[in-house]
Amino acid sequence: MKYKFKKHPSKLATLIVTFGAGARVSYNTKYPNGIAHYVEHVRFKGTEKYTSKELTQKIADVGGSWNAGTSTDFVYYYITVPEENIEVAFECLAEIVLHPIFPKEELEKEKEVVCQEIRMYNDDIDTLVNYKMMSTVFNNALTIPVIGDEESVQSITRDDIIRFNEEFYSKEHMLISLGANVDYEYLVEKYFGMPDDVLLFSPPSENVEYKNTEEHIVFKDGQLQDSVLICFGSDELLKLSNTSRAKIKVFSSIFGGGSASRLFMKVREDLGLVYGIGSYDNDGMDGSLYEIYTSTDPENLEKVISAIEEEIDIIKSEPPTEIELNRAKNMIRSAYYGSLDTSHSSIIYTIYEEFLGYTTGSKFLAEIDAVTAEDVHNIAKSIFNSNKYKVIGTGKGGE
Repeated sequence: MKYKFKKHPSKLATLIVTFGAGARVSYNTKYPNGIAHYVEHVRFKGTEKYTSKELTQKIADVGGSWNAGTSTDFVYYYITVPEENIEVAFECLAEIVLHPIFPKEELEKEKEVVCQEIRMYNDDIDTLVNYKMMSTVFNNALTIPVIGDEESVQSITRDDIIRFNEEFYSKEHMLISLGANVDYEYLVEKYFGMPDDVLLFSPPSENVEYKNTEEHIVFKDGQLQDSVLICFGSDELLKLSNTSRAKIKVFSSIFGGGSASRLFMKVREDLGLVYGIGSYDNDGMDGSLYEIYTSTDPENLEKVISAIEEEIDIIKSEPPTEIELNRAKNMIRSAYYGSLDTSHSSIIYTIYEEFLGYTTGSKFLAEIDAVTAEDVHNIAKSIFNSNKYKVIGTGKGGE
């Protein structure tokens, strides 16, 4: 069990407990797809000491709020409370993390809740496009929706849950993060046990296979606009994501990060073909993609794609200007400072540090400051010489 404290001046303190028990750990195993997300849901259904309603009321009584999230890589649980009530956060979070009872009467009911969530996502064209993109590019856990599908969720048994809990939720798999004005390590010891600086999780994939360049259409009846997702990926890009994050951040800010980026200025401001457009590096333990996303009316689709291709050719041909470089660095600095405004967002970085190896704080900002125009140019060439994938979501016909 590892414990990390980040001093934060907010009067609201946040406690997060994270496990490397995201959807990736169930891929090609005995566990049904979607079990990581489902276990997250049913952990809130009561403990040895409290019912689910009692826990909810106990947290509300002290002005707190709580929630959880599951990704491909990890799952986390958090509570935010006024700092003077911090012990209640420790007690309640320890209850659901260490002492869930997974009551049988709640499990079937929660399956229907999760199936409603699945239907909600399946009714969203951008989600369907993303699902198709992941299956187009990869042959690993990234091809499976974190939430699973209705059939897999309905097949989950209580025995599956108990085994999954025993395998991935033991104390040596636990990262406890606290953002508060004062360090409350004595409460960590009281409710979770003595930290020993051990954090176990399935390591990132060393050999990720990227499929060859492909294009696909996803059809959804009644869809008015076309959803556009263009991605680039390769072994080299995966290595860059692990070793050159600051350089990619600066490049991405210049190319597609915000309203002053090249993509936004060209496709939105100059041509007026879209409402929004952007790009970013989507990296995780089992693969990395550089993604360009937008949506537009079907009659504008080819013009939008052509404009994107033009901007790619331009940034591959020559380095950015010093004005662009400095603007990007200032935008990244501003976004990073903004992310430190709340205790919750400030300690999210501890998760990325531990599970993805991110540098943060002053070290990260120093890396940003050191990026040169030539670095950005080299990153652009590396990204856009990678395998290219395109998925269009449309209501105008498809596969």
